[in-house]
Amino acid sequence: MSYAYSTTDALCDVSLSVGPGELLVVAGPNGSGKSTLIEVLAGVRRPRTGRVVRRGDVALVVQRPDVSPMLPVTVRDVVTMGMWRGRFAGRTTRADRVGVTEALERVGIRRLAERPLATLSGGQRQRAFLAQGLVRRPDVLLLDEPTAGIDESGVLGVHELLREETRRGAAVVCISHDPHAVAGAHRVLRLHEGRVAHRPVRESQPRSTPSSSAIGS
Repeated sequence: MSYAYSTTDALCDVSLSVGPGELLVVAGPNGSGKSTLIEVLAGVRRPRTGRVVRRGDVALVVQRPDVSPMLPVTVRDVVTMGMWRGRFAGRTTRADRVGVTEALERVGIRRLAERPLATLSGGQRQRAFLAQGLVRRPDVLLLDEPTAGIDESGVLGVHELLREETRRGAAVVCISHDPHAVAGAHRVLRLHEGRVAHRPVRESQPRSTPSSSAIGS
């Protein structure tokens, strides 16, 4: 698939597939097309050529800008929004509320559940949006630098969460420069100027075939 901003090519003939239980890390320098790739895979942007095939529920976790102090939402509200895909906003069940609490617990911010989102540090906000992506237990989890702003000890915890997601069968695609993420990946796709520069395959790659891919292009 390919994608362009006006006349500027952002992705050129990129092809990939990720199967259930697999963690693919996307690496590369700034401006190489990583964030654009994640947005195209998520359906936020439509490819200029080619197509994206998604199987199952897809959740996207992006790097978040500063949050306006005027935004009247709590951390719990933000995570609850992750439950609303395909449903009327605002309607939650008891199971939803239990799931939100579990997601907050998993990312280590349950104690902050009732705090206004705008009062959190950058790392805490990132954890909140990570919990939002995890709360539905999606089949495909797409993440753009999920550890941005999180301290070193917390970074290791995030990587363990991603491994937990693959163990339950999710396909995970993660943009990261962190060496721990790269070391723990089943495969690493490196981009340079919108093209696949290097795609090594580790021996620990789960057995999968193109027909079993959860997401691919």
